[in-house]
Amino acid sequence: MSKNKHKPKLFVFAGANGSGKSSTRESLSLGMGFGVIIDTDAIARTINPEVPESANVEAGREAIKVARDCISSGVSFCIENHIRSAKAAGYELHMFFLGVDRVEVNIERVEVRVKNGGHDIPEETIRKRYVTSIENLIKILNLIDELVIIDNSESSRSILVAKQGKVVSVDEVLPDWAQTIRTYLV
Repeated sequence: MSKNKHKPKLFVFAGANGSGKSSTRESLSLGMGFGVIIDTDAIARTINPEVPESANVEAGREAIKVARDCISSGVSFCIENHIRSAKAAGYELHMFFLGVDRVEVNIERVEVRVKNGGHDIPEETIRKRYVTSIENLIKILNLIDELVIIDNSESSRSILVAKQGKVVSVDEVLPDWAQTIRTYLV
């Protein structure tokens, strides 16, 4: 890639199930220039509209294929994973991490999603991911060029922005889950 070209960008929406990743991505995507949006849930709905969760494995494989195609072509894209391979290929990493103040909010949102025809996630898995999503974020903070932390407990609002691991803006009062992340930033 020549130096006068802009780096391709990887946009990642992360957080536990039910934190509002898909909704936030959809609301932000209009003016953000995300490039190719790879949504495994949407791929599963295309493969099997009646029972999309039965197509999760096939949809995951297709998402990996599309992401690899984007990386090999240097095309900007948005997905929930492939961070390390995209970073190694010279991508700028922009992450939107969404969280809520109580895991019960995540559980309730997944229940509503299921009632509206969306895919289900077992409660035990949601509880586990509520913790591991933050742990996983902390492990890759050094790879992230721009991090936007969004509190999506009641209404969606940006509460912290960091660039290259340095906080550039932060709310005066952070929820406990966000304070945990804040301690790992300069």
